[in-house]
Amino acid sequence: MVNFGQGQTPVSMFCGFPDAYGPIASELREVETLMLREMETEDRFVNEVIRYGFRLGGKRLRPALVLLAGKAVGGNNNTNHIRVAAALEMIHTATLIHDDILDGAKVRRHLETMNLRWNGAVSVLAGDVLFTKAMQLSVVSEDIFEYRTIVEATRTTCEAELRQIGSKGNYGLTFDEYLDLISGKTAALLSCACLLGAYFSEADQTVCDIFKRFGVKLGVAFQMIDDILDLVGQESVTGKTLGTDLLEGKSTLPLILFMQTACEKDRAEMLMLLRQEEKTPHSMQEIVAKLLQSGAIDAARHTSREIIREANELLDSSQLKPACPEAISALKSIANYVIEREK
Repeated sequence: MVNFGQGQTPVSMFCGFPDAYGPIASELREVETLMLREMETEDRFVNEVIRYGFRLGGKRLRPALVLLAGKAVGGNNNTNHIRVAAALEMIHTATLIHDDILDGAKVRRHLETMNLRWNGAVSVLAGDVLFTKAMQLSVVSEDIFEYRTIVEATRTTCEAELRQIGSKGNYGLTFDEYLDLISGKTAALLSCACLLGAYFSEADQTVCDIFKRFGVKLGVAFQMIDDILDLVGQESVTGKTLGTDLLEGKSTLPLILFMQTACEKDRAEMLMLLRQEEKTPHSMQEIVAKLLQSGAIDAARHTSREIIREANELLDSSQLKPACPEAISALKSIANYVIEREK
Protein backbone atom coordinates (compact mmCIF):
# COMPACT_ATOMS: atom_id res chain seq x y z
CA MET A 1 0.00 0.00 0.00
CA VAL A 2 0.95 3.66 -0.34
CA ASN A 3 3.00 4.91 2.58
CA PHE A 4 0.86 7.73 3.96
CA GLY A 5 3.31 8.41 6.77
CA GLN A 6 3.48 7.22 10.34
CA GLY A 7 0.24 7.73 12.22
CA GLN A 8 -1.59 8.98 9.15
CA THR A 9 -4.60 7.57 7.40
CA PRO A 10 -5.85 8.71 4.01
CA VAL A 11 -8.59 10.79 5.66
CA SER A 12 -6.12 12.68 7.83
CA MET A 13 -4.35 13.84 4.69
CA PHE A 14 -7.35 15.64 3.21
CA CYS A 15 -6.07 19.16 3.80
CA GLY A 16 -8.69 21.51 5.21
CA PHE A 17 -11.51 19.01 5.07
CA PRO A 18 -11.25 16.56 8.04
CA ASP A 19 -14.36 17.85 9.83
CA ALA A 20 -16.40 17.95 6.64
CA TYR A 21 -15.31 14.43 5.74
CA GLY A 22 -16.35 13.03 9.12
CA PRO A 23 -19.72 11.62 7.97
CA ILE A 24 -18.00 9.62 5.21
CA ALA A 25 -14.67 8.70 6.84
CA SER A 26 -15.19 4.94 6.63
CA GLU A 27 -16.41 5.10 3.02
CA LEU A 28 -13.37 7.16 2.00
CA ARG A 29 -11.15 4.42 3.34
CA GLU A 30 -13.08 1.95 1.19
CA VAL A 31 -12.45 4.20 -1.83
CA GLU A 32 -8.71 4.26 -1.08
CA THR A 33 -8.64 0.48 -0.71
CA LEU A 34 -10.48 -0.01 -4.00
CA MET A 35 -8.19 2.36 -5.88
CA LEU A 36 -5.07 0.65 -4.62
CA ARG A 37 -6.47 -2.75 -5.47
CA GLU A 38 -7.48 -1.68 -8.98
CA MET A 39 -4.07 -0.20 -9.68
CA GLU A 40 -2.10 -3.25 -8.51
CA THR A 41 -0.14 -4.92 -11.32
CA GLU A 42 2.48 -7.63 -11.55
CA ASP A 43 5.07 -5.10 -12.69
CA ARG A 44 7.13 -3.50 -9.93
CA PHE A 45 7.94 -0.31 -11.87
CA VAL A 46 4.33 0.32 -12.91
CA ASN A 47 3.22 -0.09 -9.30
CA GLU A 48 5.86 2.36 -8.11
CA VAL A 49 4.85 4.99 -10.67
CA ILE A 50 1.10 4.71 -10.13
CA ARG A 51 1.38 4.72 -6.35
CA TYR A 52 3.54 7.81 -6.54
CA GLY A 53 0.86 9.43 -8.68
CA PHE A 54 -1.71 8.94 -5.92
CA ARG A 55 0.56 10.79 -3.51
CA LEU A 56 0.25 13.82 -5.80
CA GLY A 57 -3.54 13.88 -5.25
CA GLY A 58 -4.44 15.01 -1.77
CA LYS A 59 -7.86 16.42 -1.04
CA ARG A 60 -9.92 13.53 -2.47
CA LEU A 61 -12.60 16.14 -3.12
CA ARG A 62 -14.33 14.28 -5.94
CA PRO A 63 -14.83 11.05 -3.96
CA ALA A 64 -16.07 13.12 -1.02
CA LEU A 65 -18.67 14.83 -3.21
CA VAL A 66 -19.94 11.49 -4.55
CA LEU A 67 -20.27 10.10 -1.03
CA LEU A 68 -21.73 13.20 0.61
CA ALA A 69 -24.29 13.76 -2.15
CA GLY A 70 -25.26 10.10 -1.93
CA LYS A 71 -25.54 10.19 1.84
CA ALA A 72 -27.47 13.47 1.80
CA VAL A 73 -30.13 11.97 -0.43
CA GLY A 74 -30.24 8.33 0.58
CA GLY A 75 -28.75 8.17 4.04
CA ASN A 76 -26.37 5.32 3.17
CA ASN A 77 -23.84 4.82 0.40
CA ASN A 78 -23.62 1.62 -1.62
CA THR A 79 -20.97 -0.14 -3.68
CA ASN A 80 -21.80 2.02 -6.70
CA HIS A 81 -20.90 5.16 -4.76
CA ILE A 82 -17.55 3.66 -3.72
CA ARG A 83 -16.77 2.53 -7.25
CA VAL A 84 -17.71 5.84 -8.91
CA ALA A 85 -15.79 7.79 -6.29
CA ALA A 86 -12.68 5.74 -7.04
CA ALA A 87 -13.08 6.13 -10.82
CA LEU A 88 -13.43 9.91 -10.64
CA GLU A 89 -10.40 10.25 -8.38
CA MET A 90 -8.36 8.20 -10.85
CA ILE A 91 -9.43 10.51 -13.66
CA HIS A 92 -8.62 13.58 -11.60
CA THR A 93 -5.18 12.22 -10.70
CA ALA A 94 -4.51 11.53 -14.38
CA THR A 95 -5.38 15.14 -15.28
CA LEU A 96 -3.03 16.42 -12.56
CA ILE A 97 -0.17 14.34 -13.92
CA HIS A 98 -0.80 15.60 -17.45
CA ASP A 99 -1.28 19.21 -16.23
CA ASP A 100 2.14 19.17 -14.62
CA ILE A 101 3.67 18.25 -17.97
CA LEU A 102 1.79 21.04 -19.76
CA ASP A 103 2.73 23.63 -17.12
CA GLY A 104 6.31 22.49 -16.69
CA ALA A 105 5.60 22.24 -12.97
CA LYS A 106 8.27 20.87 -10.66
CA VAL A 107 6.39 20.49 -7.38
CA ARG A 108 2.96 19.22 -6.33
CA ARG A 109 1.89 18.35 -2.77
CA HIS A 110 5.44 19.23 -1.69
CA LEU A 111 6.75 16.39 -3.87
CA GLU A 112 8.56 16.33 -7.19
CA THR A 113 6.10 16.12 -10.06
CA MET A 114 6.15 12.84 -11.92
CA ASN A 115 7.74 14.34 -15.03
CA LEU A 116 10.59 15.71 -12.91
CA ARG A 117 11.07 12.49 -10.92
CA TRP A 118 11.05 10.40 -14.09
CA ASN A 119 10.24 12.06 -17.43
CA GLY A 120 7.41 13.21 -19.67
CA ALA A 121 6.95 9.82 -21.30
CA VAL A 122 6.41 8.09 -17.95
CA SER A 123 3.99 10.84 -16.91
CA VAL A 124 1.89 10.61 -20.06
CA LEU A 125 1.64 6.84 -19.88
CA ALA A 126 0.88 6.86 -16.14
CA GLY A 127 -1.97 9.27 -16.76
CA ASP A 128 -3.24 7.09 -19.60
CA VAL A 129 -3.19 4.01 -17.36
CA LEU A 130 -5.26 5.84 -14.78
CA PHE A 131 -7.76 7.00 -17.41
CA THR A 132 -8.27 3.48 -18.75
CA LYS A 133 -8.52 1.93 -15.28
CA ALA A 134 -11.16 4.51 -14.39
CA MET A 135 -13.15 3.67 -17.49
CA GLN A 136 -12.98 -0.03 -16.63
CA LEU A 137 -14.46 0.75 -13.21
CA SER A 138 -17.21 2.87 -14.73
CA VAL A 139 -18.61 0.02 -16.85
CA VAL A 140 -18.83 -2.55 -14.05
CA SER A 141 -22.46 -1.77 -13.27
CA GLU A 142 -23.43 -1.74 -16.98
CA ASP A 143 -25.39 1.46 -16.27
CA ILE A 144 -25.19 3.43 -19.50
CA PHE A 145 -26.13 6.71 -17.75
CA GLU A 146 -23.17 6.40 -15.40
CA TYR A 147 -20.73 5.58 -18.18
CA ARG A 148 -22.06 8.33 -20.45
CA THR A 149 -21.89 10.90 -17.64
CA ILE A 150 -18.29 10.05 -16.71
CA VAL A 151 -17.12 9.93 -20.33
CA GLU A 152 -18.80 13.26 -21.07
CA ALA A 153 -17.23 14.91 -18.02
CA THR A 154 -13.79 13.55 -18.95
CA ARG A 155 -14.12 14.69 -22.56
CA THR A 156 -15.26 18.14 -21.44
CA THR A 157 -12.30 18.43 -19.08
CA CYS A 158 -9.76 17.44 -21.72
CA GLU A 159 -11.31 19.70 -24.38
CA ALA A 160 -11.29 22.64 -21.97
CA GLU A 161 -7.58 22.11 -21.29
CA LEU A 162 -6.95 22.08 -25.04
CA ARG A 163 -9.08 25.20 -25.51
CA GLN A 164 -7.08 26.97 -22.82
CA ILE A 165 -3.88 26.20 -24.72
CA GLY A 166 -5.55 27.61 -27.83
CA SER A 167 -6.36 30.83 -25.97
CA LYS A 168 -2.72 31.36 -24.89
CA GLY A 169 -1.84 35.03 -25.08
CA ASN A 170 -5.44 36.12 -25.61
CA TYR A 171 -5.66 38.88 -23.04
CA GLY A 172 -8.94 40.09 -24.46
CA LEU A 173 -10.80 37.05 -23.10
CA THR A 174 -14.20 38.05 -21.70
CA PHE A 175 -15.61 36.98 -18.35
CA ASP A 176 -18.24 34.80 -20.06
CA GLU A 177 -15.59 33.09 -22.19
CA TYR A 178 -13.47 32.48 -19.11
CA LEU A 179 -16.48 31.13 -17.21
CA ASP A 180 -17.27 28.74 -20.04
CA LEU A 181 -13.66 27.57 -20.09
CA ILE A 182 -13.34 26.81 -16.38
CA SER A 183 -16.82 25.26 -16.28
CA GLY A 184 -15.30 22.58 -18.45
CA LYS A 185 -11.82 22.49 -17.01
CA THR A 186 -12.59 22.10 -13.30
CA ALA A 187 -16.33 22.04 -12.79
CA ALA A 188 -17.12 19.12 -15.09
CA LEU A 189 -15.75 16.39 -12.80
CA LEU A 190 -17.10 18.03 -9.63
CA SER A 191 -20.52 18.31 -11.18
CA CYS A 192 -20.32 14.69 -12.34
CA ALA A 193 -19.41 13.59 -8.81
CA CYS A 194 -22.36 15.36 -7.21
CA LEU A 195 -24.79 14.19 -9.87
CA LEU A 196 -23.80 10.52 -9.70
CA GLY A 197 -23.76 10.59 -5.91
CA ALA A 198 -27.42 11.61 -5.92
CA TYR A 199 -28.26 9.33 -8.86
CA PHE A 200 -27.04 6.17 -7.14
CA SER A 201 -29.15 7.05 -4.10
CA GLU A 202 -32.14 6.97 -6.46
CA ALA A 203 -32.87 10.69 -6.20
CA ASP A 204 -35.39 12.05 -8.69
CA GLN A 205 -34.37 14.18 -11.68
CA THR A 206 -35.02 17.50 -9.92
CA VAL A 207 -32.80 16.61 -6.96
CA CYS A 208 -30.07 15.22 -9.23
CA ASP A 209 -30.12 18.50 -11.15
CA ILE A 210 -29.70 20.51 -7.93
CA PHE A 211 -26.59 18.55 -7.01
CA LYS A 212 -25.27 18.82 -10.55
CA ARG A 213 -25.62 22.62 -10.46
CA PHE A 214 -24.04 22.74 -7.00
CA GLY A 215 -21.02 20.88 -8.39
CA VAL A 216 -20.68 23.31 -11.30
CA LYS A 217 -20.66 26.35 -9.01
CA LEU A 218 -18.26 24.67 -6.61
CA GLY A 219 -15.89 23.86 -9.46
CA VAL A 220 -16.03 27.36 -10.93
CA ALA A 221 -15.25 28.96 -7.57
CA PHE A 222 -12.49 26.40 -6.93
CA GLN A 223 -10.76 27.31 -10.20
CA MET A 224 -11.09 31.04 -9.51
CA ILE A 225 -9.29 30.61 -6.21
CA ASP A 226 -6.66 28.43 -7.92
CA ASP A 227 -6.07 31.30 -10.36
CA ILE A 228 -5.66 33.75 -7.48
CA LEU A 229 -3.31 31.46 -5.55
CA ASP A 230 -1.17 31.02 -8.66
CA LEU A 231 -0.52 34.76 -8.42
CA VAL A 232 -0.34 35.50 -4.69
CA GLY A 233 -0.04 32.11 -2.99
CA GLN A 234 3.06 30.78 -1.28
CA GLU A 235 4.66 27.64 -2.67
CA SER A 236 5.60 26.55 0.86
CA VAL A 237 1.86 26.50 1.67
CA THR A 238 0.31 25.36 -1.61
CA GLY A 239 2.97 22.70 -2.11
CA LYS A 240 3.02 23.19 -5.87
CA THR A 241 4.75 25.31 -8.49
CA LEU A 242 3.15 28.76 -8.78
CA GLY A 243 3.27 31.47 -11.43
CA THR A 244 2.66 29.00 -14.25
CA ASP A 245 -0.44 30.85 -15.53
CA LEU A 246 1.59 33.99 -16.27
CA LEU A 247 4.42 31.99 -17.82
CA GLU A 248 1.96 30.08 -20.02
CA GLY A 249 0.12 33.23 -21.13
CA LYS A 250 -3.20 32.24 -19.57
CA SER A 251 -5.82 34.95 -19.10
CA THR A 252 -7.30 34.26 -15.66
CA LEU A 253 -10.01 36.12 -13.75
CA PRO A 254 -7.82 38.76 -12.03
CA LEU A 255 -6.32 39.71 -15.40
CA ILE A 256 -9.72 39.78 -17.08
CA LEU A 257 -11.14 42.06 -14.39
CA PHE A 258 -8.08 44.32 -14.59
CA MET A 259 -8.41 44.68 -18.37
CA GLN A 260 -12.11 45.48 -18.04
CA THR A 261 -11.64 48.30 -15.54
CA ALA A 262 -8.15 49.75 -16.13
CA CYS A 263 -7.53 52.96 -18.09
CA GLU A 264 -5.94 52.74 -21.53
CA LYS A 265 -2.47 53.63 -20.21
CA ASP A 266 -2.56 50.95 -17.48
CA ARG A 267 -3.84 48.34 -19.92
CA ALA A 268 -1.02 49.14 -22.35
CA GLU A 269 1.60 48.84 -19.60
CA MET A 270 0.12 45.54 -18.45
CA LEU A 271 0.06 44.14 -21.99
CA MET A 272 3.69 45.10 -22.47
CA LEU A 273 4.63 43.11 -19.36
CA LEU A 274 2.43 40.16 -20.29
CA ARG A 275 3.81 39.92 -23.84
CA GLN A 276 7.46 39.77 -22.88
CA GLU A 277 9.02 36.76 -24.57
CA GLU A 278 10.81 35.77 -21.38
CA LYS A 279 9.22 36.94 -18.16
CA THR A 280 11.63 37.63 -15.34
CA PRO A 281 10.83 37.27 -11.63
CA HIS A 282 10.85 41.07 -11.47
CA SER A 283 8.34 41.50 -14.31
CA MET A 284 6.06 38.86 -12.82
CA GLN A 285 6.18 40.61 -9.46
CA GLU A 286 5.30 43.85 -11.24
CA ILE A 287 2.27 42.23 -12.86
CA VAL A 288 1.06 40.89 -9.53
CA ALA A 289 1.63 44.29 -7.87
CA LYS A 290 -0.53 45.99 -10.51
CA LEU A 291 -3.29 43.43 -10.02
CA LEU A 292 -3.21 43.92 -6.27
CA GLN A 293 -3.15 47.71 -6.44
CA SER A 294 -6.04 47.81 -8.91
CA GLY A 295 -8.26 45.68 -6.68
CA ALA A 296 -8.62 43.04 -9.40
CA ILE A 297 -7.56 40.20 -7.10
CA ASP A 298 -10.00 41.31 -4.39
CA ALA A 299 -12.73 41.56 -7.03
CA ALA A 300 -11.95 38.02 -8.18
CA ARG A 301 -12.25 36.77 -4.59
CA HIS A 302 -15.58 38.56 -4.25
CA THR A 303 -16.83 36.89 -7.43
CA SER A 304 -15.89 33.46 -6.11
CA ARG A 305 -17.67 34.15 -2.80
CA GLU A 306 -20.85 35.12 -4.64
CA ILE A 307 -20.77 31.89 -6.62
CA ILE A 308 -20.35 29.84 -3.44
CA ARG A 309 -23.22 31.72 -1.84
CA GLU A 310 -25.38 30.67 -4.81
CA ALA A 311 -24.09 27.09 -4.50
CA ASN A 312 -25.07 26.87 -0.84
CA GLU A 313 -28.48 28.34 -1.57
CA LEU A 314 -29.11 25.39 -3.89
CA LEU A 315 -28.65 23.04 -0.93
CA ASP A 316 -31.31 25.01 0.99
CA SER A 317 -33.88 24.32 -1.71
CA SER A 318 -37.29 23.23 -0.45
CA GLN A 319 -37.15 20.48 -3.08
CA LEU A 320 -34.40 18.76 -1.08
CA LYS A 321 -35.54 16.61 1.80
CA PRO A 322 -32.17 15.39 3.07
CA ALA A 323 -31.93 11.94 4.59
CA CYS A 324 -28.71 13.05 6.30
CA PRO A 325 -28.59 16.77 7.25
CA GLU A 326 -25.00 16.28 8.42
CA ALA A 327 -24.01 15.53 4.83
CA ILE A 328 -25.61 18.76 3.62
CA SER A 329 -23.72 20.67 6.32
CA ALA A 330 -20.51 18.96 5.24
CA LEU A 331 -21.07 19.99 1.61
CA LYS A 332 -21.56 23.59 2.71
CA SER A 333 -18.40 23.41 4.81
CA ILE A 334 -16.46 22.22 1.80
CA ALA A 335 -17.90 25.02 -0.32
CA ASN A 336 -16.96 27.63 2.27
CA TYR A 337 -13.47 26.19 2.61
CA VAL A 338 -12.93 26.36 -1.15
CA ILE A 339 -13.03 30.16 -1.18
CA GLU A 340 -10.97 30.66 2.00
CA ARG A 341 -8.24 28.12 1.31
CA GLU A 342 -4.59 28.96 0.88
CA LYS A 343 -3.65 25.72 -0.88
